[in-house]
Amino acid sequence: MEGGFLGADPVDLARLAKEMEEHAELIRQTRSTLGTVVNGDLPWRGPDAFFFRHAWNSSHAPTLASGAELLSAASRKLRDQAAAQQQTSNR
Repeated sequence: MEGGFLGADPVDLARLAKEMEEHAELIRQTRSTLGTVVNGDLPWRGPDAFFFRHAWNSSHAPTLASGAELLSAASRKLRDQAAAQQQTSNR
C-alpha cells in the first residue's frame, strides 16, 4: 500500500472506546437518578402513577441498563482491537 496505512488508528480506537465507556456510565448514572425519583415518595397516586412506575421498572430502566452494557462491551472490544492494531503496527 502506497503512502498510507492499512487498518485502524489505535489512538482513534482508544479515544472512541473511552468516549463510549463515559457515555455508558452517564446512562447508568441517569438511570439510577431517575429510578430514585420514580420509585421515591412522589406525590403522584393512582392508576397512571402505578402504570408509569411499572413501565419504568419493567421496561425502561432495564432497557437503559442493557444499552449501557452494550456500550461498555463495544468499548472493551474497541480497546482490544486498538491493542491488537498497536501490536501489529509495532512489528
